[in-house]
Amino acid sequence: MTPAQERLQKAKFEMFTEEGDQCIRELLTPLIDYIDTGIDVRPPIIEKMFLSIINKVGESHREVYDTEPPMHMKWHIVKCLQDNYYNSSLFTFSYY
Repeated sequence: MTPAQERLQKAKFEMFTEEGDQCIRELLTPLIDYIDTGIDVRPPIIEKMFLSIINKVGESHREVYDTEPPMHMKWHIVKCLQDNYYNSSLFTFSYY
């Protein structure tokens, strides 16, 4: 298990319920795994995956559209990029 995966397992995203946090963890895992593989990691792909996660979580947990959950998600993504020696400043998130 990579450091990013370990952090994600323990992560809290400021959702109203643990179920909401778990939903984000499950949907964020493929994005973290994608970055960890290091294959064709590009800002547009990460942006698209991030927005997809927000929308999927939002179907059952509307609080994902608040400020805190996306900020926590971005932190995990940026930290994973840094763990894998990517210049995280190249990765901006137009959603927030």
